[in-house]
Amino acid sequence: MRRSSRIVLLLALAVLAAALVLYLRTFNSTAPRMTAEEAAHYIARGKAAVERGDADAIMEMISPEARILGRNTEDMRKILGTALSQIRGHLSVKTRNLRFKQSRSTAELTFDLDLVQDMSGVSATYFLNHHFTVKLEKTPATHILGLYRTEEWLIIEIISDPKIETPM
Repeated sequence: MRRSSRIVLLLALAVLAAALVLYLRTFNSTAPRMTAEEAAHYIARGKAAVERGDADAIMEMISPEARILGRNTEDMRKILGTALSQIRGHLSVKTRNLRFKQSRSTAELTFDLDLVQDMSGVSATYFLNHHFTVKLEKTPATHILGLYRTEEWLIIEIISDPKIETPM
């Protein structure tokens, strides 16, 4: 390869690298304010993951240091995986009375929940009228080997009333 070709190729790679860095910097973002719409969207995201039986998507919404129903995240990952693998039929989540409040980098969502399992025409409701309090925290996250950062809401605690006893 000729020397002038190498120089042009290196220059083109440098321009490409600079463009990529500038493009990825546009992804740096902060978590949105917790509004009624954002709270409903967050709950809908969790409902969809439960209804799909996607334990990984549920766990992605939870901080590694979270306390869920009095358990740490590793215990809850096992409990959730076992529970979802044993579900037969269709699982649906019904929420109502959603309320929220935000204080700088934390937010609290409260709602009532029914978990309904439909199987061959038979319907069973679990956690009927349980009241849940979900505490969230804005948490930084890095992507693509740290090339860009985002901030997202992650669950740091879930409490139910009445209390739900979890196995293990």
